[in-house]
Amino acid sequence: MDKYKSAFIAFSGDGEDKANAAFKALQRLGLPTRAIYHYQFSRQKISEDVGANIRGEIRDKDALILIYSANARSSEWVQHELSVASGLEKPVLLLKSAHNIKVELHDSVKDYAHLTEVPSIKKLSTHFLGTQAKVSGRDIRSLNHFDVLAERLSTFLEDRGVALESSVDEIKQAIDGDDSFSIIGERELASIIATMQRS
Repeated sequence: MDKYKSAFIAFSGDGEDKANAAFKALQRLGLPTRAIYHYQFSRQKISEDVGANIRGEIRDKDALILIYSANARSSEWVQHELSVASGLEKPVLLLKSAHNIKVELHDSVKDYAHLTEVPSIKKLSTHFLGTQAKVSGRDIRSLNHFDVLAERLSTFLEDRGVALESSVDEIKQAIDGDDSFSIIGERELASIIATMQRS
């Protein structure tokens, strides 16, 4: 199964609670906020500027999460977002806002090969590559997380003018309070820093 690092969440007003829950679940996995596009367009009219922005956001994300609800079924915005995703051949993960909703997709996406229905937020989370809390350094490498974390940490430190050669304590102080790193165990962080300093 492919693992994604970013997502565009498409939803209508009656699916907002489920969209918020999906957003928070992806954050708990360690995806940075900027990697998750989540916005309610239901009160806006489609314009060229907003349409271009949507297309750009979908293009830049690995997958589209469709929160399927009664209103989403007839929403002009949601249909537009689905159409853009299918045109860009982006994977679409469909999550129903309630279990009793019947899925009725428009013909343009009904047979879309890259559409997968997921039964729960827990299952949705398995499609994404997070940093996941307190795994060993070896496990991080096996899940391909080690390189992701090392690259993220290197960029973070560079942006703040913190030298990579700084002590572990100095680096820990620099990242203290940043959600992107708060779920990593102390030993794992030390292992990542040591590997980065040796390379």
